[in-house]
Amino acid sequence: MPKVSAVQKAAELWQGLNERQQTWLIVIYRADQDAEGTARGAFARGERSRPASQWRWLDYGIVDDPLGSGPSGDLQFELNQRKVWDQGAGSTMTVLIERGLILVKREPLMIGCRMLIQLTRLGRAVTRAGGADDTEPARRRPPGMLSETMWSMLVDVRRAGRRGVLRYAPSGAWQALAERDPALVQFGRDPGGSGKTSITLTDAGVAHYADGWREYARLYPGVAAPHPDPQAEPVWPREVDARLGQLAEAVAAIGTDLRTLATQLRELETLGELPPVPDKGAVPEFAAAVKLRRERHRRAERQRQLAGEHREQLLGLYRDAIARYVAVAAAVVTAAAEGRDPRTVLDAVPATLDENDRLVGLNCPRTGLAGVDREIAVVHRAAVKGAKPARRREDREREERSAPAGRQLAAVNGFGAHLRALVGKGQLARLLLRRDA
Repeated sequence: MPKVSAVQKAAELWQGLNERQQTWLIVIYRADQDAEGTARGAFARGERSRPASQWRWLDYGIVDDPLGSGPSGDLQFELNQRKVWDQGAGSTMTVLIERGLILVKREPLMIGCRMLIQLTRLGRAVTRAGGADDTEPARRRPPGMLSETMWSMLVDVRRAGRRGVLRYAPSGAWQALAERDPALVQFGRDPGGSGKTSITLTDAGVAHYADGWREYARLYPGVAAPHPDPQAEPVWPREVDARLGQLAEAVAAIGTDLRTLATQLRELETLGELPPVPDKGAVPEFAAAVKLRRERHRRAERQRQLAGEHREQLLGLYRDAIARYVAVAAAVVTAAAEGRDPRTVLDAVPATLDENDRLVGLNCPRTGLAGVDREIAVVHRAAVKGAKPARRREDREREERSAPAGRQLAAVNGFGAHLRALVGKGQLARLLLRRDA
């Protein structure tokens, strides 16, 4: 009987989890990897490093609180955002504990306990088997290659050109790049006469950048590194980012106008009734004052009517702007995933919204990257099936202030914003190198 590999076992464990449990594991994994990245960057920031036994414990939040005041920890907030933090949290956590994917400990407080969660080594392996690393930098890089932080620094030097990156006192991370064998950067005086140290690439640094550019793009898709050949075709067309930026700005500008009108309408609603006409025998000064109040009331009433008409017109423009934004963003993602020039779809036909502002007829884009597609599916589901209403009154009030035209339109707009962030500066193009590797 053939031996089952550790990767296969991890994949089987992942498939044995339901969608809710998988979402929990992904959220915990993201937080775990963020904590690891922060811990690894301590040296570059001049801080003292801490052992993994400390930083791997993640803040879940307060539990056993009789007041039940809502999410209080980083993990609770993220899980709540994904609509998987509710009465089923305890059973989901129990499954993950029983399968050896997480560890849990409690720290007593005055009221309730603060819960900390640690992702186990098996938990990381299972989440990676599910494709969660598609949207994260690689944590196990090949020998001789730089960390994401140092690669970003080398990219900054490459962008800075002949003058180099200017620093008064280069940090330890810059010193490490200069002391490598061979050295990748060198220190000199700023030719501009600022008195700062100029950090430029050595010949070995230029070669390292050129030879490793493609592999670094695959390892660290969030770093927008220019192609080493200035004459080469850009990794990602600037026109695409510019167009998506214009569409997003149009949505934001109309949304600001809607919020302004909503504030005006709320203020005008406090007018009350039209003051009555004073008696004929009233004091002349009082009669004149009432006349002025009545005139102000009539003007405010006309202003309220005009503001209401403008709001209806703006709402229509806002829906149309979001529909155009979402359609173009989805078309760009699909084109990039299929290897087509995304510039050819910048005039995509606007999407359709139904009478409840739900997205209709626009399929969820797929990239072939499991983790990326799972993230897209989450925001697409809210845009198509409808966003769940906030449970707590303060959450509803906050949404009313931030969402200019309701929670559902905000969900559709959020779908477009998610896709724009995914492709921005060629991030998706670099992520696809993982799929094609």
